[in-house]
Amino acid sequence: DEKNEILAVSGWLVLEWHDYSLQWKPEEFGYIQTIRVPSTRVWTPDILLYNR
Repeated sequence: DEKNEILAVSGWLVLEWHDYSLQWKPEEFGYIQTIRVPSTRVWTPDILLYNR
């Protein structure tokens, strides 16, 4: 909106990190390599984006 000098933007932000406290030794758990855990069951940081 040039008249009001407003710019609206939408997009996707993908974040990934490895939480080493969630590791295990596959040989101790039937050689299971990966599992899926809902993000509601694991702490995730609050993200705040702002314009400087």
